[in-house]
Amino acid sequence: MAVTAITTKMVAGVKYTHTTADSADWASVPNDTYFYDIATEIVNYKDTNGVVIGAYAPETSTSQAQILYVDSVSGVDEATSGDLSKPFLTPEYALTQINNTATITGNTNTNTTISGISDADNATLEVGMYIVGSGVAYGTTIVSKGNEGGDLNTITISKATTSTVVGTTLTWYKAYTLVLNGSFVATGNWYKEAISYDFGSSTIAFSGRLFERLSVSNVNFKVNGGYLKGTSSSSVLYYSNSVSGTADISITLHDYYSIGTGNQLYFFGVQSFNTINIDCPNFIANLGSIAWFDTNGNIYWKGNKYGLLGGISINRGYLYSWGITQTPSSVNAFDFKSTSTGATVNDKVIGSINIFNYTAGLNFTGDMSGTTLEAQSGNGYSDSVFSGNIRYTNINVSGGSGSGSTGFAVFSGTTIGTITNNSLVNVLAFQGTYIGASSSIGIITPGRSNTIANGISGISLSGTCKLYIENSGNYDSFSGENCTGVTIGAGCEMTVTGRFFCKFIGNLAGTLNIPSNCYLGWSYSQWYTSVLTGTVNLNGGTIELFRKIGTENSTTTPAIKVSAGGKLFVDGGKIICSQAGSKSGLIWKQSDTSTVILKGQPYLKVANGLAPLQITSNTGTAQDVMNFGVVTNGAAGFRLADTFSDTTYGTAYAPNILVGGTTYEDTSYDF
Repeated sequence: MAVTAITTKMVAGVKYTHTTADSADWASVPNDTYFYDIATEIVNYKDTNGVVIGAYAPETSTSQAQILYVDSVSGVDEATSGDLSKPFLTPEYALTQINNTATITGNTNTNTTISGISDADNATLEVGMYIVGSGVAYGTTIVSKGNEGGDLNTITISKATTSTVVGTTLTWYKAYTLVLNGSFVATGNWYKEAISYDFGSSTIAFSGRLFERLSVSNVNFKVNGGYLKGTSSSSVLYYSNSVSGTADISITLHDYYSIGTGNQLYFFGVQSFNTINIDCPNFIANLGSIAWFDTNGNIYWKGNKYGLLGGISINRGYLYSWGITQTPSSVNAFDFKSTSTGATVNDKVIGSINIFNYTAGLNFTGDMSGTTLEAQSGNGYSDSVFSGNIRYTNINVSGGSGSGSTGFAVFSGTTIGTITNNSLVNVLAFQGTYIGASSSIGIITPGRSNTIANGISGISLSGTCKLYIENSGNYDSFSGENCTGVTIGAGCEMTVTGRFFCKFIGNLAGTLNIPSNCYLGWSYSQWYTSVLTGTVNLNGGTIELFRKIGTENSTTTPAIKVSAGGKLFVDGGKIICSQAGSKSGLIWKQSDTSTVILKGQPYLKVANGLAPLQITSNTGTAQDVMNFGVVTNGAAGFRLADTFSDTTYGTAYAPNILVGGTTYEDTSYDF
């Protein structure tokens, strides 16, 4: 102990006295300012009347009297065993020799003094013991004993009590450390309150529950070191069912392997702890599950983890995890089961993930892969963030549990799989199929060539969902025709807010928006498979059509086909098909009930001098084709063009009203 550490604990202006039992270490301390107990190394401060008014207990290792040694080779199971020269043989016998708890009666005073302790009770108490009871804060210990042998026996404790109660029952615990050396086969439950375990380099085999807590825990539980092996289907490292407490739990192992079929760490029944710390390089539940936590408080887990039947299930509490967590791909590596959970997971995750519900956003980093990722968008303004490379067969996104949930499930790394979105999702680099449902909102960025080979492979929208395709890169940032098909159901809306290149639209009954400075490329001439019964809004953006060489015919043209009920609104922007050899135009109005409106002087370009606009099914005089400044009517079979040289798909016709381009816009038209 340093002298400065003691002097800083003293009260200025108060004279203290000391005894002649001082250690020579304190000879330099002036004015007789302390009372030093050599046996306990406790510094007690007394006023001039000899009353202890404070104490300081230095942080030292557990005294030799509180260490019990067990040696599997040289130990002897006798009552006189336990010290380093004569260790116990088995932990089971050693634990039966520890009588480290009892109750006393005293008065709490809303301060650090407990008074009114009987002579008999006072005689059992020791400095350093834990004190537990109503109004006593967690982790409270005895720091000094005063008035020993008097009618007003008192103890000074490390934390003030929260209430004043006369004659309250308190429990004391004396802490011991069980130190093991050698190899052991556990034959029973090793848990005992206030006992810590130092396994060192020992190996411990166990067939049942190694630590089973059967009552309320109020004192820290600690295991350090050891190579542990569960040898039967009932093997469990730590088992606690519906008994709570306020303890800290710390389990630090060299290695762990078990063939137990249950959860190797099991906390069930709404239990309260300050913190749970698990640290093990490799924690293997080879035939079972890793852990179940139904605990309030924080859980910290460092190291690699594996579970054949299940990973880490969280029903309550907040988890921090580092390492690799692995299960079979279809088994949940992480399973969040209630609104009282949260996590910051820095693992490489191999296995499925289920986030059922929570009250705050979650953060997952590292690589993740498996069969199913059940994700949720955050509540309030919280986002759940999944970063790193993510590869899941199915990624299902649902809403948060709170009212007004506005947070997104954000995938900020490279994400590969099929996303089914029923809530809010933001995917920054995506390869796979996107399925939008319900009233969901999705913001996705196609994959880039420098991260993954292809981008969005398919899009299907239903319900009243919205999807935004974002990409600020140039055309070369995509690997060819990456999207094989798009279906936009009635009531849905898709907006291209960057560059997007796909093969065809299978069905367009909803709304497609291409705003200013955005590009939509349709390849392989497969607009012919689409049925445009919804709405396309081209507002300053660009639609480029491509044909599939060798397959174009009278029904498979790269034209935008506006079918019954469909609407094509073009306000500025461009529709182009500049590929040599095309035999068709740009827009094909197929139905009397379809609408084509061209305004804002759009730029229409088609190869081979073909007509940009084809009308094949109008029978009346008012045909709902409005090309302001160009044409306001057209008969069946009419094509609009300066010249028309290829008659493969229609009769040549050259009206003179297109000469000069689109020079006039009728802004009085009511849309």
